[in-house]
Amino acid sequence: MTMIAGVLSDTHFSDLAEADAAIGELLAGCFADVDLVLHAGDLGPPEALFSFAPLPVLAVRGNTDAGHADLPPQRLLTLDGVRVGLVHGWGAAAGLDSRVIRHFDGQELDLLIFGHSHVPVCTRRNGLLLFNPGSLSRPRSSRGPTVGRLILDRGTVSGEILTP
Repeated sequence: MTMIAGVLSDTHFSDLAEADAAIGELLAGCFADVDLVLHAGDLGPPEALFSFAPLPVLAVRGNTDAGHADLPPQRLLTLDGVRVGLVHGWGAAAGLDSRVIRHFDGQELDLLIFGHSHVPVCTRRNGLLLFNPGSLSRPRSSRGPTVGRLILDRGTVSGEILTP
């Protein structure tokens, strides 16, 4: 059965009102048909996760997520037969993709989702889909605000970067 995931990172919502407004727009638009949301960290206020209800959300803690001590720093998931690593990332933007790949060394992933750079990435490297949705609120690329969307289907995955 095909699964559609909405992917976010580096939202850095300043308060719950901002989160509710931005997430409401996503759920009515780009994420209208998603089955779940994956967030690669740097969310903003802890209550922001409730703005996605009733959708399930799987998130990791980013470097600015002190208020999210309950979130793990990384996740290993299997979604519709696709092996997924989810992590925020760290350090300079240069070399970030290589660092997060090494972090999951030996895990035999199909998809690696990360954030931190605020720059969208959707590329394959040796069969691994590297996916960074960029940032909805603080973009650092000429594309402006971005989010991601993944189509997972019986062990295969494809992704796209969207401008909401």
